[in-house]
Amino acid sequence: MEISSYDPRSEYAGRLEARRAWAEREQRRHIQVGNARLALFLIAIVINVGMWLERFMIIVTSLHRDFMPSAWGMFYPTFWDLATLAGSIGAFALLFLLFLRFLPAISISEMRKLELKKQEGEV
Repeated sequence: MEISSYDPRSEYAGRLEARRAWAEREQRRHIQVGNARLALFLIAIVINVGMWLERFMIIVTSLHRDFMPSAWGMFYPTFWDLATLAGSIGAFALLFLLFLRFLPAISISEMRKLELKKQEGEV
């Protein structure tokens, strides 16, 4: 009868070691990036502005040149273009404020505290 050298405990220990190493790596990474919330916020703003400028360039360059070369010229927004932009911003603001009015943000921790007070009979 041959004795096997396989030991399930050694495989389990190897897995634990890999998990520990991964956790240390993630913790170091969290210290480097997790404390840089302002940097992450600024990066997000730059990305949003870049995406908006990309869309702007697509629309302006497509409106800049007509199909006929004799009608080529620079695009200047009219009153109605600006009114449509202002109206869409106003509609978004109205819908956003209505959303906040009828579905307000509620802190879950405050709701848990209130629930505990209700169970204890304080409220």
